[in-house]
Amino acid sequence: MSARLLGYSRYRMRYRILEALEAQNPPLGLQDIAERLGLSYQAVRRAFRGETHSERILQAFRDAGVPEKYLFDPRRRGIRMRGHGSAPQK
Repeated sequence: MSARLLGYSRYRMRYRILEALEAQNPPLGLQDIAERLGLSYQAVRRAFRGETHSERILQAFRDAGVPEKYLFDPRRRGIRMRGHGSAPQK
């Protein structure tokens, strides 16, 4: 499966991701994840919608209680990433 198809799969699971975030105590949203990481809301939203595959953002979702089965992370499936938010910005 390509990174693009995995992104589409994450897009289809976006409501499940939100449910997992909102089930936390206190409930979390995308803005909360962005603030924790010191990133823009737009960057987190792009990863949430499957447009990018930022390792840092996907790990934040995991740390916030989102099950792996909803994230469709290309790295966890052995797909090498170039760009797509996978490398730290300098």
